[in-house]
Amino acid sequence: MKVFLETTYIKQQHYTELINYYQDIEFVFEVDPACEILVGFYEGVPDKFFDQFKHLKLVILISSGYDHLNLSYMKQRNIIVTNAKGLYDIQIAEDVVAKMLYFNRNIIDHQKNMDDHIWKHQPQMYELYEQQALILGAGSIGQAIAKRLKGFDMETIGYKKSYEEVPYFDKIITCDKELNAHFMTCDYVVISLPLNKYTRHMINEKTLSLMKPSTLIINIGRGEIIDQDALIKALNEGVIRGAAIDVTYPEPLPENDPLWDAKNLFITPHNASASPMVTHRRMALIIKQIDLFISNKQLFNVVL
Repeated sequence: MKVFLETTYIKQQHYTELINYYQDIEFVFEVDPACEILVGFYEGVPDKFFDQFKHLKLVILISSGYDHLNLSYMKQRNIIVTNAKGLYDIQIAEDVVAKMLYFNRNIIDHQKNMDDHIWKHQPQMYELYEQQALILGAGSIGQAIAKRLKGFDMETIGYKKSYEEVPYFDKIITCDKELNAHFMTCDYVVISLPLNKYTRHMINEKTLSLMKPSTLIINIGRGEIIDQDALIKALNEGVIRGAAIDVTYPEPLPENDPLWDAKNLFITPHNASASPMVTHRRMALIIKQIDLFISNKQLFNVVL
């Protein structure tokens, strides 16, 4: 069996653990029509690229999101697609907490004072203790975030499409009426949703206007879930306290984009999933999927 490994987002040497694990599988980095499995991200890759793989049966995505892939095409060819759900939970959850504390503990002001050799006490206006966090998306990443926020004795509200009890959440909501009600009461809005026709611009001028002036938004989902023009306006006019975003639209964010200059905004370059353990975790996930595929057993994280 042959497996194609994409090197656009993962360097060839980072596949070493995977390649060494199997002795009877040929891994290739160039297009080979005989490949049955493709591993990679495949953002911006046209359908004609996949046309080259005549015997393709499985695409193992290394991303949690899969909105960039043409699932209709994959379905038409009866190709199974799996994503990397659960792979990035730990580091993204830690990143969310870090961004909350960045704002709450005036980190930027302390850093500036340290650079200028100034000893100056800063008033601290916010805590995490007993605050309410509205987490949009109660999947594996949302659960990992809620788990850590419970350590701060926060109230955690989760939003998802259908109701079920989810660990680490005090309450799960599913309808727009409940969602709008909690936009009005929450102290933090954390976005961990995939991008689709229902979530695009879910955070817009209307929903932003419902929030308290002390509300902080954190987005580690997808950039287009927020209407960026509306966010810029809300930040510059003090409608909300601030925002910390790891995702934008487009990416990379152009140098002249007005988002850079919005008030009380902290931008990181889609870096929340970074971790010293991510390569090992990624390879372990791929190995598990390939083992199941070889054994004709049910795959996990199947999106199609």
